[in-house]
Amino acid sequence: MTEPNEVLTTFQAAAYCKVSPFTIRNWVESGKLPAYKTPGGHRRIRKEDLDEFLRKYGMPAGDSNTDRKKVLVVDDEETVANLISRIVKDVDGEAEVAIALDGFEAGTLVTSLKPQIVILDLIMPGLDGFEVCKRIKENSNTSAAIVIGVTGYYSAEAAEKFAGSGGWQLLTKPIDAVKLKQVIGGAFRTYWSSVSGNRAGSRQAAAESP
Repeated sequence: MTEPNEVLTTFQAAAYCKVSPFTIRNWVESGKLPAYKTPGGHRRIRKEDLDEFLRKYGMPAGDSNTDRKKVLVVDDEETVANLISRIVKDVDGEAEVAIALDGFEAGTLVTSLKPQIVILDLIMPGLDGFEVCKRIKENSNTSAAIVIGVTGYYSAEAAEKFAGSGGWQLLTKPIDAVKLKQVIGGAFRTYWSSVSGNRAGSRQAAAESP
């Protein structure tokens, strides 16, 4: 269940209302549903505004947190972010992909989207990728996410620092699409294997409790 102050992507809003993203865009463009755009041109909808819209039109709300595959791409170069987004879609066309163009926007989106995978550029103005990764892994609500780093300045020291921040694997730029697809596939398998193990452990603990 989402929190009242959360900010949703178009895809999240669509999942919450059980409609298509195209319908959400129509509601926004007609002025019925308030929304704003990030500097990169991506629509964001406040959860409280969406709930008010649903009440006004007598529509039922759903739950935006599902087992759908979700990926957050963080890169201050929009062309690179869009390229990575397309590669994710090649791996799984049903995956929800959100884009953040700086570390601060990433912090907001990772909390609301709760992605299984974050693909993160390490060198960005302001809040760099190392710090973003560290914050993701230190937050109990987002720590399960697998963070894949990308950088045009790869070195053994950078890889070690990234791992120390909680990063899973560091790749080089320019993006090797084949390699990235393999890593994304492996990350999804690792994530769901971990989640399945945690769920099984919870069920066993519940069964054994008096």
